[in-house]
Amino acid sequence: MFTQFAPLFQLYTQYGQKHEGAVAQLWSGKYKDFILGLESALRDDPLFQSFHSLLILPIQRVPRYELLLKELENKTEKNHPDILPLRSAIAEVSES
Repeated sequence: MFTQFAPLFQLYTQYGQKHEGAVAQLWSGKYKDFILGLESALRDDPLFQSFHSLLILPIQRVPRYELLLKELENKTEKNHPDILPLRSAIAEVSES
């Protein structure tokens, strides 16, 4: 599944490249008061996450996939039939 969808992870790369500038623009622009009001209204919710923490999630996703796949590789026997597809998936995700 990872080898099939790894090319789509390029979208995360583009998001990551523009993330810092977009966040800076949001906080300095006309949306700042809206974001602060939204966070203030939701702060008592037990599942509350700041706006910034939500925006960073896509950037953290692909590295987590890579860590997961590498951990699976470490736990998989070297002669298991899934080891080669697993290594291929690691390579694909690493390139993203």
